[in-house]
Formats: sequence, C-alpha cells, structure tokens
Amino acid sequence: DDSTRHLLAGLREETNGNPFFALEILRYLASTGELLQTASGRWEASKDLDFAELPDSIREVVTERVNRVGHEVAVALTAAAVIGLEFDLAVLALVEGGDEDRLLDALELAEPAGLITSIGSDRFGFTHALIANSLLQGLSPVRRATLHRGIAEAYEGLGRADTNVGELAGHWLAARGAGAAAKALEYTERAGDLALDSLAPRDALRWY
Repeated sequence: DDSTRHLLAGLREETNGNPFFALEILRYLASTGELLQTASGRWEASKDLDFAELPDSIREVVTERVNRVGHEVAVALTAAAVIGLEFDLAVLALVEGGDEDRLLDALELAEPAGLITSIGSDRFGFTHALIANSLLQGLSPVRRATLHRGIAEAYEGLGRADTNVGELAGHWLAARGAGAAAKALEYTERAGDLALDSLAPRDALRWY
C-alpha cells in the first residue's frame, strides 16, 4: 500500500540498500512508534513518517567514518553536503577558501574511504545519502544558513546564474544575511518562469 511504498522509498533513498543502515533505521522507527506491528503480525509505517531525523546510532557510525580520515576532510565534506548529494570541485573550493589543490587532496582521502565517489570531471557525489544527511544534522542552523549563502555566491561568482537557477533559488531561500530574501525572491520567480517555459506547470506552481 502507499505507506509501505513510502517506507521502502525512504529506506532506499537514505541507505542506498545498505543492509546495516536499513536495519538501524527500521529499529529506530519501531522504537519511536513510526513503525508498528499489528495484531496480525504485519508491520505498518505511520502515514506522516519523516526520514529527516536519523537515529544517533547511525549518525555516530557515519561521524566516526568521516573523522577517521581527518578534520580537514570532515570540514570539506560538511560544506559539500550543504551543496547537495552531488557537488562540483569549483563551487566547493570557493566556499572553502579557493584552494582547489588543497581541497582535492582532502577529497582524494575521502574517496578510498568510501564516503564519496568521482562522477565526472571535477564532480563528486556522496556514496550514500545517509552520509550527507548525517553531516547536515551536525551543523547549527546559523552555520548551515551561512554555508547556503556562500554556495549561492559561489554559483554566481562562477557565472552560473542562468544554468543553475533552481539550485540558486534553493540556496538563497535557506541563506541568511542582508539581501538574502530579495535574492531568494528573484531566483524562485526565475525558476518558476523557467519551469513554465519547459512545460512543467506543477514545478512552476511549487516555485511561485
């Protein structure tokens, strides 16, 4: 049924099929009452099940893996997680100070550790959504909003205002500081216009 499909889709997205992480999440959901066993023995998920909050046990596993490769790697990956599940070296370098060689050294430590993988020229992705989500949960709201602003400014600085309208809208919406609201309004309207031009009215409605 719909609740089961939602549960399976969430598990697949959060764990990429990793059995250990999937089992830990199921145990957590059962302990919080989000997953209940009926009298017939069937397990059913709550209709308002939300995967946004991960159990500490999984966060601790992921944090330990990240910290094992060094503090500088952890800092870089945390900023990358705010960019998204996939990220460009150029954008991340601007957010982290502009030294691509130093940053690449850090990413090359994270890749054999199974935290990220190369998916093209100067582009990387997290091997599991769970890793990125755990890193995000370790950020304070102020720090996360500051990183969102830095990422948006990096996209603009690289001349990607026209090619990454949706990303810019999302980052400015989550950013803080002077002018962030005006920028958010500008890019969400542009994203809506672009969606209409692409014959995607539902996407346009979401942006508007």
